[in-house]
Amino acid sequence: MDILLFIMEESKFHITRRQAIAAAGTTGGVVGISGCSDILGRDPITVDRRYTPEPDELEEIDDEIELEGDERQWTTYTLVGGDTIEYEIDLIEGEDFNFYVIEEDEFEAFEDEEDFDAIEDTIEIEITYIESSVTVDEDGDYRFIVDNAGIEPDNA
Repeated sequence: MDILLFIMEESKFHITRRQAIAAAGTTGGVVGISGCSDILGRDPITVDRRYTPEPDELEEIDDEIELEGDERQWTTYTLVGGDTIEYEIDLIEGEDFNFYVIEEDEFEAFEDEEDFDAIEDTIEIEITYIESSVTVDEDGDYRFIVDNAGIEPDNA
């Protein structure tokens, strides 16, 4: 079976081979997927997000993003042990979202929608608002993920 996937942005849209095959069924055709929320059954959302890092030289983010029913968006911060990121995310439109922070060594599994773990105290499932912070123990890349695809870490 040939499967055709359209990827909008690396950091915003991802659908797995399993989801594409499920959408195609067993009829053996070509599937084109471009952010169709009907496939996964989730409605689009709009959130206002704010990331405030310490130390101050890291980029602060304060914006509004829209995610279709199968989209996830992440922001990557390269942090040093002891750095803190305060975050606030508020649902403006839609039902709910998931939020979590993952470490560098979990990112590939996350992208492939395989089993992955998130930082324990950052996992929030089916929420409409969160205001919290995380202080990292180790140097590395950390992804702050707003998820409207219904994907949860293994340790949720």
